[in-house]
Amino acid sequence: MLIRQHNSFRAYWFTQCLGAFNDNVYKNTLLILFAYGMLTLPVGNISLVNNLAAGIFILPFLLFSTLGANLAARYDHARLMQYLKLSECTLMSLAAAMLWLDQGLALLLLLFLMGSQSALFGPVKYSVLPAWFQHDDLLEANAWVEFGTFLAILLGSLTAGVLLSFSEQAIGLVCLSIIVLALLGWWQSRKIVPLGNHNPEAPRLGFKATLRLCHHSKPMRSLVWSISWFWFIGASLLTQLPAWVGLHLQAQPWQVSLVLAAFASGVGIGSLSSRYLKRRVGVNLLWWTGAVGLSVVTGLLVLSDSVFSSMLGFAIVGVCGGWYAVPLYTRLQQVAGDECEWLIAATNIYNALFMIASAVLGILILGIMELSLLVLFLTLAVMNLPICWLFYRDNHLSDIDD
Repeated sequence: MLIRQHNSFRAYWFTQCLGAFNDNVYKNTLLILFAYGMLTLPVGNISLVNNLAAGIFILPFLLFSTLGANLAARYDHARLMQYLKLSECTLMSLAAAMLWLDQGLALLLLLFLMGSQSALFGPVKYSVLPAWFQHDDLLEANAWVEFGTFLAILLGSLTAGVLLSFSEQAIGLVCLSIIVLALLGWWQSRKIVPLGNHNPEAPRLGFKATLRLCHHSKPMRSLVWSISWFWFIGASLLTQLPAWVGLHLQAQPWQVSLVLAAFASGVGIGSLSSRYLKRRVGVNLLWWTGAVGLSVVTGLLVLSDSVFSSMLGFAIVGVCGGWYAVPLYTRLQQVAGDECEWLIAATNIYNALFMIASAVLGILILGIMELSLLVLFLTLAVMNLPICWLFYRDNHLSDIDD
């Protein structure tokens, strides 16, 4: 297993996991505190504030992903990750102080800055992998990254709720946790051996030029949009998960965590099994199994009438998502060459746009048309296969088998 054999990759894996973990502890803490009116804000509409907070974290990926790519192209990847983790320590220390002082607006600003730090980290996070691995090892590395990312999202979301359940000590525990997690991430990043790929003469690309890289060829555009479509489906399902459990299943709020855990576990299983299944069935069949599974199981979720059946359904959706996403990221890194940082940045920009589009679809179906969650899930299931087919025609995923 790579995580045991490759010391720098092991340190990198823990670094990126701790960062995603910390992001979600902080973000979900704010969402919970805003929802219960436990932070002071001049805006009284809690729903508006929560949606604003969610948007604030996504916006930096549109604004700063290109800057992250330019930094990754010019500076040693290991050193850059260390500097970015050090900035996280500073931001989390400020966030802890603002939490303690009940400064709601400052916390929203720091949420934006944390999103900016994550946006800068994104291009180096994926572009460093081809420098370490090739072929099957690259596929396995991406599987571990996807597994770690969703595990961190799950644990971060759960940890925020657990810490805030300690009433009087809650804020102090959150403050301590976010600082410790940031320091642990920086400590792990120091173990990553410098790659020696410092290149101060590397070109700088702007926002438009970065996006144009995706459109040089149909295969590249289809590859990027295929990845972003995965985030469209995932964002659509996860955004509606609390309403699904509360309104459709009439279950308790804490049971949302059970379904979320099932989904994240499924993504982990699907991601980690990708390398082994690819050897047996080939990457095309693996990817198509994931794509078809996303449609079929999302459609079958409308028949779910219990927490257990929903856990099973979301777990299978997660497994299919892992089979779908890991080959795509691997193929992107294989074909990117010297443009890897910018293509990852472009992918992150499109991911953000597709996630915003998923919110618009939810507003259209659930808000404006006043239809049910069942209709939304069926719409996603029906849309998925033809869109996957359009993207697949030019992806050339079978080249991963070479």
